[in-house]
Amino acid sequence: MSDNEIEHFSKKFDENCKSGHTTIGPNEFVNLYKEIEGDQATAESAKIFFRGIDINNSGDITKSEFLDCVKETRDGLKINKYKMIFRSFDVDRSRTLTCEEIVEYTKFCNKPKTIEELKPLVKQYGKGKDFLTFAQLYKLMTGEDIPEDTDPYNGKIPLGKSGCCLLL
Repeated sequence: MSDNEIEHFSKKFDENCKSGHTTIGPNEFVNLYKEIEGDQATAESAKIFFRGIDINNSGDITKSEFLDCVKETRDGLKINKYKMIFRSFDVDRSRTLTCEEIVEYTKFCNKPKTIEELKPLVKQYGKGKDFLTFAQLYKLMTGEDIPEDTDPYNGKIPLGKSGCCLLL
């Protein structure tokens, strides 16, 4: 991505910030998303992409989070698009997708599946578990293997649901 493109998206972000703020919320993001994606952008898809950008689940996105996302999606690497999708549907940031979360993903893709249809696939690709990691979902969706420890969050959130690894 060129410096001019980065500057363009940076300005668009600033235009959508409320006065005095350095972050945007879901409502401001809808406007920004429509400017970027054009006529095919919907409020529903904006909401889903917002969740994928809001890695820490704060309810707002920073310019840095936004520009990182733009760079990832514009680089043309398929894996980055799947990371965005995974983050969008991993609502609890557990680094796994449950059958219920995958059902929501299939609805978004206009290829709805039921939990009953997905359970056997999740068990198969999830090695007997009731959820999929990012690498397992990637294999299911693309047929390609990637390292099992591939982080869909690019190291931007701590491991574990609580974000804490030491109890005193």
